[in-house]
Formats: sequence, C-alpha cells, structure tokens
Amino acid sequence: MFIDFQGYRLSHKQEEMIRSAISLSLDYQISQRLKRTLEISVTIEKDLYEDRRIWGDMSPEDDERSPKLFEMRLNYSGVQSFGQLIKVLSHETIHIAQFATRRLRHLSGSFRVRFEKDIYVSSHVRYEDRPWEIEAHDLEDKILDYIRSSDPEIENYIQSKACDVWRPQSTFLASEL
Repeated sequence: MFIDFQGYRLSHKQEEMIRSAISLSLDYQISQRLKRTLEISVTIEKDLYEDRRIWGDMSPEDDERSPKLFEMRLNYSGVQSFGQLIKVLSHETIHIAQFATRRLRHLSGSFRVRFEKDIYVSSHVRYEDRPWEIEAHDLEDKILDYIRSSDPEIENYIQSKACDVWRPQSTFLASEL
C-alpha cells in the first residue's frame, strides 16, 4: 500500500500516525493481498469543516471495476482536531474497502451507484438512508477503537493533546457519490 500526502503540511509524526491508522483500518476490513495493491492520496485541508461543512470524504481516482487509486480529504483545524481526523479517516477507509472489494461501485450515468446487488441513484437517496453510509457509520467506532488500541502512539497523542473525537452524526456531510 502506498500513501502520499498533499495539502496542508502536518508534522512527520502526525503523517506517520495517519499512515498507521489507515493501515490498521484496512487490516480490519480487507485482505493483506488486496491492501498491498492500493494507493491512497491523503489531502489535508485546513478548516474544511468550517469552509464546506464536511469533515472529510473520499473518491476512487481510477474508473476500474476494482479501483486501486483513492483520494481521501480530511479536515484539520489544529492539533485538538486530530482525534476527529482519525475518526473520519476510519469512516472513509470503510468506503475505500467497499470500493476495493467491489461491494460499492460507480455506474455509468449521473450518480448511479451499485451497493451489494442493488442499484441506487445516490442523489435521490438521503445521505443517512444510503446503505453504504449506514454501514460506514455502524463500523467507524469499532475501527476507531481498534486503531486506538492497536497503536499506543496514536492513543497517547489523542490523550495528550486533549483531542476531540466526538461528532454528532447529523453534522457529518459527505459529497455525493
């Protein structure tokens, strides 16, 4: 798996913790063989939530049936937001796993998506009713707990910086698929 960073510069330590969190999150969800084929570009945007009302999002960057290239955007609003960033990362890696395993796929036509065996026009389905989002919200806390328990450096950093890792679900808005 290859991970690169763009956008707002974080410290080397923060970038390494993000790499670890992505790796652990994907370990929880997909095979090592599949994980090794993925390339993820992480774009850190300062005050993304303040400016656009989203904590983060992701999109496949190749139009293959089984995409391997992904872009993930994450909000960063200072060191106290790092815990929230890791939580959003947990959510967005679920979508990466959904695409990489072909459970979630973009189809031709505007906003057409296949999840599992069903086809949706995502613009006609409320965000909170989209089954791929329901799954991601159901799993994100389990994955966050797994990351925090598996990497003591992340856990210690979140604790030492008094990071906020709570967010009401209703304020998490994602871009349209």
